[in-house]
Amino acid sequence: MALVFILLGYALGASFSTRGMRPASGQGLKKGQQPAFLKGISSMLAQETDKAIAELTQAVELDSETVETYIALGHLYRSKGIFDRAISLRQSIIARPRLAPGLKIQALYDLGVDYRMGGFLSRAIETFEQVLAEDSHHQAALRDLVQVYEEIQDWDKALEAQRRLDRLTGRSNPTILAHLLTERGKKHQAAGDQAEAKVSFRKALSLDKHSVSALLALGDLFLAQGEVKNALSTWRRIAAAAPRLAFMALERVIERDWTGREAEAVEEFIEALVAESKDPWAQFLAARHLAARGKEQETVAALRKVFELAPGFLPAHRDLGLILMDQGQIDEILTAYQNLLGQLPGARREFECRHCGYRSGELEWKCPSCRQWGTIEPIN
Repeated sequence: MALVFILLGYALGASFSTRGMRPASGQGLKKGQQPAFLKGISSMLAQETDKAIAELTQAVELDSETVETYIALGHLYRSKGIFDRAISLRQSIIARPRLAPGLKIQALYDLGVDYRMGGFLSRAIETFEQVLAEDSHHQAALRDLVQVYEEIQDWDKALEAQRRLDRLTGRSNPTILAHLLTERGKKHQAAGDQAEAKVSFRKALSLDKHSVSALLALGDLFLAQGEVKNALSTWRRIAAAAPRLAFMALERVIERDWTGREAEAVEEFIEALVAESKDPWAQFLAARHLAARGKEQETVAALRKVFELAPGFLPAHRDLGLILMDQGQIDEILTAYQNLLGQLPGARREFECRHCGYRSGELEWKCPSCRQWGTIEPIN
């Protein structure tokens, strides 16, 4: 929409700038070109993409020298997913011999975006780096560069680009850096380099001591190395860092069979974590853990604590109802009630991005919609 108004202002003869770059004056639209150009802008405003493409294509045929019309066409082709045409238009702009430096940089950046959206990621990286070689303060190119490196899971390059962006903007983003370091560590761990993985996880926590992704990953590494106590102590920190995510630590221990001293340590861990987090999901998982070990009375007590935290927690109501029926004399009414309980939903969690509102049944550290790190949280 911003591009539409810029182009409209240009068509009316106004001086305009895009990303702080001004085209040379005296490049106004020719008289015969104006109706087609304005019709194209009108169609863009009405979100009639195909019609806008047709009108702007006519404007180009009337005057092939107007750069702004090519820019608009390129954006329209990109929005339609016709990346080869968009790329071709950007390249034709860049190839012009007397193109203003600002417009060249803009065309290069647009070309990089086209490459990225079209899936040509190596070319996108080369083009964004070319933009930065021409204009080292181009924040948008750096942001896109970080995103591309994340997409190809080159976490070292993503970290380097994010640090460059932080220096450029003068703003520190320790949460983002911690997420990138955590992903770097996971990659090293998957490759068998546990020492480097541990270094990455600890660096992440030095930047953001409340990083749940780093705490979980470091605990996973300790557990893989047989250091159960270190794993449990690391995961226990999640209760203070993010109480509503404590269930993620519990899931890691209740699904395993423990023996001996480890079993005792795990029981103490579950009890302490549940008490510290005061989260209904954590309490519910603890109740399920007790039920799996045949501790019926303790399970009932734990489920009643869930209701104190969340009275409408249906999965806990279901489990409690089934236990109470097993303890009583089953008749036809209780059988019908048991069937009803069996139809109630099972355990289900939902998460929402506080930045864009994206919802999911799984917790993701990076929102797939707005691509922000650490913005997805559980929904009560």
